[in-house]
Amino acid sequence: MVDDEEDVLKAGRLFLEKDGDIQVDAATSVRGALEKLAVMEYDAIVSDYHMPGVNGIEFLREVRARFGDIPFFILTGKSEEEVVIEALNSGATGYQRKGTAVREIFTDITNQLRIAVQKQQMERKLAQSEIRFFDLVEHANDLIESVRPDGTIIHVNRAWRETLGYTEEEIASMTIFDVVAPEVLDEYMRLFAGLMNCAEHSRFRTTYIARDGNRVYLEGSVNCRCDNGNPMATRGIFRNISELKRGQEELRLLHALVDSLPCAILVTTPDGEITTINSGTPAIFGEDGRDAVGMAFGDLIGDPETAREVIEGAMKDGVSYGHAVTEGEAGFLHLRIRGVRVDGDEECPDRLVLSCLDDRRMHMARESFRLLAEGVGAPVAILGKGDQILFANRAMAALAGIPDPVRLHGVSFGTLFFSGPLPGPSFIETDPVPWSACGGKVTAHARVLPLVFEGEEARLLILSDAHREESA
Repeated sequence: MVDDEEDVLKAGRLFLEKDGDIQVDAATSVRGALEKLAVMEYDAIVSDYHMPGVNGIEFLREVRARFGDIPFFILTGKSEEEVVIEALNSGATGYQRKGTAVREIFTDITNQLRIAVQKQQMERKLAQSEIRFFDLVEHANDLIESVRPDGTIIHVNRAWRETLGYTEEEIASMTIFDVVAPEVLDEYMRLFAGLMNCAEHSRFRTTYIARDGNRVYLEGSVNCRCDNGNPMATRGIFRNISELKRGQEELRLLHALVDSLPCAILVTTPDGEITTINSGTPAIFGEDGRDAVGMAFGDLIGDPETAREVIEGAMKDGVSYGHAVTEGEAGFLHLRIRGVRVDGDEECPDRLVLSCLDDRRMHMARESFRLLAEGVGAPVAILGKGDQILFANRAMAALAGIPDPVRLHGVSFGTLFFSGPLPGPSFIETDPVPWSACGGKVTAHARVLPLVFEGEEARLLILSDAHREESA
């Protein structure tokens, strides 16, 4: 409280502090008040207008310039209407005229103080809450967006901008329909129309086009904020499932390629129980092959001793070989068996891949495999001893910088892709591997599967997310 009259300060302190919820610090001059404000924080200021040197309105303007929006109440004379108007125009929170009983003056001021301080505290808490909420949204890992009914974008967070690659300036001139992939736009518009009727989608899947033209696959929830049944803005939160979707597609590709091989490929536990088979298994073993999952490998081939030797050898040395003659539906089978211990996951750290090739069927299905490998689009190769290329599709040749895949036959993989080792057999896809290749630089994820190809020990190599950059 600021007043050059000591008696007014004493009376004011007495009335303002009587309920115990207000504490008063007093100053007899504007200069003294400014010195206090410079070192302490106050919830409100009550100042007389008539003071020597600097009047109350000049003090108010100085406070607004230096200390912001502290609630400020000014005491004026009984008939000083112009002073009241000037004070309010200068940013005063309220005023109180002198000339009435002291009790009445300060009772009114007390009520105004409580209301003004409570309001400011609520506004500060709301502002802090909004700041924390905005910070949470902005730094969330999920993609968050808000869109008007006409599709204009109100707000997107950092993850949205970084994932899709658009700048804030570009977003300001776009609608959400500009980023929806054309193939899903009709479905998106149908779901968006439902949102405009204040519906909610707890599992909303869609595809956006990033600035670089790549598709980003999203899954999440979205609803619409409505006012009296009128749609105001959508609120959506999505996670990027692009890697998951690509992984699923690559896994389907891997299964298709494995199924097309002219041999039985089986995955077993270390004790020989079959957990997975390819389509070549029933082609070789007939009805028993179709029911092989859950069987012991030794029972399938009819030679438990050979199966045990192959499995134990693979578990010990990483790879082993065997030969068995068994009777199948089409007569006797002459099986070449190869077992490879493969890195698994936390649930099953050791697994075995067993390749069984019937010598009589060795020439079958090579052409169907070649056609499938050419159709998948991903770089695919089969590598023999010394990483010699036994087969490569056109995508692999293009990655190597060689126009004709036939020219790769017999060439060592390390001759084409040098400066980086080829990973060992594993079900798990590697991190991006850098190689150099014929005047270019190549980066790709790799997955390797052991197999027998045309009677030879080999490995199936599939590359994904492969990129080639020509050297300058």
